[in-house]
Amino acid sequence: MIVKDDAKLWDKQIEEDLETGRLDALLAEVDDEYEAGLAQPLEVPDPGVL
Repeated sequence: MIVKDDAKLWDKQIEEDLETGRLDALLAEVDDEYEAGLAQPLEVPDPGVL
């Protein structure tokens, strides 16, 4: 199934990016914003609407 294959490829890419440090700057920015109190809760859509 294409969706499962895409998800596996996506997971592999993320793992490789984490291992090589490609996401370090982004993750540091997220941590800084969270510590500064800039994080906001996500709005979860009503499952009946989807």
